[in-house]
Amino acid sequence: MARQTTLFDVFPKQRQDVNDGVSSRSNAQAGDSLNGLISRSRSSDDHDSGQERRRKKAEWLKPAEEGVTYYLLQVDYNGEKAKALLKLYDPIKQEIRVLYDSTGHKPYFLIDLDIDKASKIAKLIKDPSFDHFEKVTKYDPYYDQKRTLTNVVVKDPLAVRRMREIVPKAYEAHIKYHNNYVYDLGLIPGMPYKVVGSKLVPVAPEVTEEDKKEIEKALSDAPESTRKLAVKWTPIFEAPVPNIKRAAFDIEVYTPTKGRIPDPQQAEFPIISISLVGSDGVKKVFVLSRKDVEDNTVEKLNGAEVKEYESEKEMLQDFFKEVLRYPLLLTFNGDNFDIPYLITRSLKLGIPLEDIPFKDTGKEGKYLAGIHIDLYRFFFNKAVKNYVFGGKYTEYTLDAIAQAVLGESKVKIDTLVSFLDLRKLIEYNLHDSEITLELTTFNDNLVWKLMVLLARLSKLGIEELARTEVSNWIKNLYYWEHRQRGWLIPLKEDILARASQVKTTAIIKGKGYKGAVVISPPQGVFFNIVVLDFASLYPSVIRNWNLSYETVDVKECKSIKEIRDETGQVLHTVCFDRQGITAEITGLLRDFRVKIYKKKAKNANISPEQKSLYDVVQSAMKVFINATYGVFGA
Repeated sequence: MARQTTLFDVFPKQRQDVNDGVSSRSNAQAGDSLNGLISRSRSSDDHDSGQERRRKKAEWLKPAEEGVTYYLLQVDYNGEKAKALLKLYDPIKQEIRVLYDSTGHKPYFLIDLDIDKASKIAKLIKDPSFDHFEKVTKYDPYYDQKRTLTNVVVKDPLAVRRMREIVPKAYEAHIKYHNNYVYDLGLIPGMPYKVVGSKLVPVAPEVTEEDKKEIEKALSDAPESTRKLAVKWTPIFEAPVPNIKRAAFDIEVYTPTKGRIPDPQQAEFPIISISLVGSDGVKKVFVLSRKDVEDNTVEKLNGAEVKEYESEKEMLQDFFKEVLRYPLLLTFNGDNFDIPYLITRSLKLGIPLEDIPFKDTGKEGKYLAGIHIDLYRFFFNKAVKNYVFGGKYTEYTLDAIAQAVLGESKVKIDTLVSFLDLRKLIEYNLHDSEITLELTTFNDNLVWKLMVLLARLSKLGIEELARTEVSNWIKNLYYWEHRQRGWLIPLKEDILARASQVKTTAIIKGKGYKGAVVISPPQGVFFNIVVLDFASLYPSVIRNWNLSYETVDVKECKSIKEIRDETGQVLHTVCFDRQGITAEITGLLRDFRVKIYKKKAKNANISPEQKSLYDVVQSAMKVFINATYGVFGA
């Protein structure tokens, strides 16, 4: 009987690579088993001290320099230092720098007890993560009153999750620490800042007198507080967007049979090709030599430098060195596949954890030397799909999105990637990275600029923005605004309690509440038709009717308007004593887009760069405006 072909027959150097991996682990300390290393490589962001201790060898990012202007891209939490970590982009040196918090900011949550009563909760004050209490006063917009609360300050973010269960009622205990940090310091991701005294000082463009007059004219019917807010917001739309140096990469993995999908948690099979395509024009493919297919590689293919390896381990090590040249890495499904597979496979081959510039948190793949964006997650966002790209794609594969958005396709193959000759494999792998990069560079960097503008609007770091739904973007903006105003962020259960008291019955089966009247059109053929269109109809209704969580169905109010259905039945009441935050922000974005930035984008006297920016600005506003009423209804 003929001997069955093994991986070692196909990849002769594999046996030595695998043996080296086993040997390096057996010579390591007892705590460094493969499973232990893999586990540490998948630590969470909130508590990563174990993994950080294993990475002492590699200082992936240099500290920010005093007096230099950077763009804030992301805020994370460093478990080892127990501090917020800010990732800043230097547009001159084209690199990411880090700045650790120097304010002494700590995690906390609020309770509706005075300090004396809180001090008697033994389980709270004896918790090893308890730090101290602070007395704070906040305005509660839901009940329209000032409230004195106790701030429970703790030593690490994970403690908040545990300690909030001890108290009867905890406020603002569901917010991620890094977002809390952004709110408290009033930071805006995507905006330029100068490092002064180890702190960030805004370097936003000044609002000109001409801009102020334009705002006064466009928002003449709005309250003075809204016009002031508009002036405050203007810099986030006018500040330039840095064209960050970036690269897309993609890996191809060998599978022996059809239907066998490589498991990134096991990484049993070798990585046979890695492509890297940079915005600086660099194209490289790292390919693994093998015996079962035709070796027809060339040193150059389609403008890419090709390097062939006998050793998979050496190939991965060279790839890791190459990616460090880029502050931003792009993948398509890299969170779920490429990055976890690279980590597990590298550890199996004996590459030390501290030499791997990636971390798998279980929810996303982190690039330790910069920023990683998984474009699959961004394009999967329904708001992006529908409001930015008009529903052009219905499937979420790289091929479907590239065809719809770029008019390009993946390289067509009629067999498994594993059985392609090396030249075809290189071509296939390379083109995947090319179109992944192009998804952020086409139409004058439309998608990248959009991400930055959306980050500025939502106040989310660029990595979090690219991975979350639009409801999270809007919620985060409102949380940020609450904190700037000194408002208490309401509890969901409080809002639901009031909503349950006044509830409409849906006419359409399966809907949660009664909707608008649907007018049936008359049948027949009609001529000389006049079209009547309302610009941003629903947002206009929200603004004009002052609709917001703290204004609808309020018990104590002097100026009330009733919302009636077509039969005259009162469905809800709206308080007009004060302006609702949802009405103000939704109306402001609507007026900014319709009355200011759509006009600015059509101005023939501005530069192409400004026109491109204004087009993106009004597109970003459109996403928020159209999504707001859906989130409001939910």
